[in-house]
Amino acid sequence: SHAVNNFAIAVYFLRIFPKYTWVLLITAFLVALSRTYVGVHYPSDIFFGGLIGASIGYLLSIAVFKTQEYFVDRSIKNTESKGRTNED
Repeated sequence: SHAVNNFAIAVYFLRIFPKYTWVLLITAFLVALSRTYVGVHYPSDIFFGGLIGASIGYLLSIAVFKTQEYFVDRSIKNTESKGRTNED
């Protein structure tokens, strides 16, 4: 679960803060690697956990951006429609 969580968070935040892409990915990789080093997980656990986590983070970021876009567009339309009624 460490790999899933860390890669999900890393991919989600690198979509928001692309300047920190390498920091986020290296941190996620090192945390995942530490689980193998300690002997708690097999490398395949870390690999597939990283893939699943990155997928979850990416899909969640798409959902957040689409939701934000929807509400911003809705807010702009509401502001424009209120402006038109005041002009009449």
